[in-house]
Amino acid sequence: AGGDPAALASALTVSLIGEQAYDERVDLIDRALEAAAQAGSHQLVQNARASRAMTATYGQRRNDFDDAGAAYTAAAEHSRVSTELVGSLHFRAGQAAIDGDYERAERLFLESMDLARTSGDGSQLANAGVGLAVVYREWGRLGVLERPTRRYVEQAPAAAAWQAGLAQILAETGQVDEAVTIVERLIDRGFDHLGDDVLQRYTVAMRCEAAAAGKRSDLLAQLEQWQRAHPDQFGGVNLGHNYHGSLASFRGLEAVGLGRHGEAVALHAQALAE
Repeated sequence: AGGDPAALASALTVSLIGEQAYDERVDLIDRALEAAAQAGSHQLVQNARASRAMTATYGQRRNDFDDAGAAYTAAAEHSRVSTELVGSLHFRAGQAAIDGDYERAERLFLESMDLARTSGDGSQLANAGVGLAVVYREWGRLGVLERPTRRYVEQAPAAAAWQAGLAQILAETGQVDEAVTIVERLIDRGFDHLGDDVLQRYTVAMRCEAAAAGKRSDLLAQLEQWQRAHPDQFGGVNLGHNYHGSLASFRGLEAVGLGRHGEAVALHAQALAE
């Protein structure tokens, strides 16, 4: 980066795209955070803190998630930058969802959507919708998100996560044939894009639920094959983007579809415990 700390911070952040072990990602983020602080760039510091929180969700490090979120939120409340205030609401809503306080999570996500609309930030508005999906999945109300999710699919047809989300919604609301068609189309595209998908676990879980609803053991077998080839990505439930028990639940659905009923019972019992 030629001795420029701001350029170094940006380069380190870009290097996080892809698959790294948790400690390696944390080291890169900490170096980016240090370089951003040296450059005096508030935005780059906040970007590094947000990356740190996201990384903590995949590493199953609740304390790290809370610490990074608290630092981000404190800085956002000081700066009063609208996009950062929305981000801080997302952190707090995510914490509430993790703790099972879905009423508070919903309130905070809806508050963040109002602020995102005011600032005209479409990406943050979409992120809030993803958060609400976690809450509404728990409440059996995913159907209310069908229309906006279809709109995002139309606007960004290459975004696999939105299509997988639509497939899950359709499966939940009894529109199984269309849900399975979406999963078939996604699997035909291959799995290369999943390595850089921050929602990769949830994306695969949603595909599995739709395939299981359609009793498509062939699709489940292909999804399981990808999971077995990437065990690091499927070692636990993502704190930020999976509803409670989702990993064990979709693996249980896979096991049922593939005829491994004893394994399915154990996995669904684990999902209930979570």
